[in-house]
Amino acid sequence: MISKKLEIPTQPEEDSVGYISTVVYTASGALPVPDAIITVYNINETGEENVLFHLVTDRSGSSPLITLPVMRGEREYEFTTYNIRVQAIGYYTTNVLDVRVFPDVTTTYRINLIPTARGTDNENGQTVIIPPIPLDITN
Repeated sequence: MISKKLEIPTQPEEDSVGYISTVVYTASGALPVPDAIITVYNINETGEENVLFHLVTDRSGSSPLITLPVMRGEREYEFTTYNIRVQAIGYYTTNVLDVRVFPDVTTTYRINLIPTARGTDNENGQTVIIPPIPLDITN
């Protein structure tokens, strides 16, 4: 009698979610920035921005909790990267690139905005790039 082991294909794990909490302050960190616009986005295959959320900070400079999908794959440590842009009247725009979102984890980002000089626009700003770590490269 010949027996053959049947291989049952395994279903890929469903995507998980992770969370981002943002708090926006003045450059010195002394005062919260109310009514700042927070944009969460990623970059698609063609290099264009794919906006996922637009949120506004409250009187304490906090935004509502942001829930984002975290893709499952073959890596040992799962995470998905997103970008955050923060804009407010009277402040330079700040971009935070390559924010890592992990499954079932809330990551809090404190973003300090730099005030603009009188009579200037807030087109120029600062960009913070979160550099890769060895774990990113090996995954």
